Amino acid sequence: MDSISSAERLPLLQVSDHELMALYAEGESAAFVQLVKKYKDPLVNFVNKIVHDYDAAVDIAQETFIRVHRNTNNYEAKASFSTWLYRIARNLAINELRRRKKRHFISLDQPMYDNSESSVKFELTAPEDQPDIRTEKVEMIKIVDTAISSLPRRYRIPLILRDMQGLAYEEVAKILSLPKGTVKSRINRARNILKQKLGPFMEV
Repeated sequence: MDSISSAERLPLLQVSDHELMALYAEGESAAFVQLVKKYKDPLVNFVNKIVHDYDAAVDIAQETFIRVHRNTNNYEAKASFSTWLYRIARNLAINELRRRKKRHFISLDQPMYDNSESSVKFELTAPEDQPDIRTEKVEMIKIVDTAISSLPRRYRIPLILRDMQGLAYEEVAKILSLPKGTVKSRINRARNILKQKLGPFMEV
């Protein structure tokens, strides 16, 4: 990893992800803190859309940053930092789903789905003195979240990365290790499915 001279070290807000990783590799902990601040919330939201459990998403995001920390010296800037980060998070999230599936087979008397509102409650910001608005927002979030959750995983994850996380098609393709054309096709398929499910509720 390239060395960053002291003259290039400030301010950290204007430093690229690659440079922040280089600084952290040299022992500047503030650089890693800056990366966590930048990506923590988007990463939690991304993982939550996969595992449908906000607390688990927070844990997975934390584990993702731990993996980044452990592999700092192995990081190479051939791909963007965000591509590397989201790939780690995506793999951890899928591993969590696989563990849940195994637990379900072991204990069939446990409910298969968590019916709590943990996957949506962090998005609810309607004022307490406007119950009608709050109720409408809760219902809309449930409708959209259910529709997205019902998508097959091969469609759901590319859609989340592109339309919710705002990543370019090229970056989504790198994260998922898929050809760009395949990514576009799956995202278009996901959008079409959502249009059919949501009708007038959502424009995609």
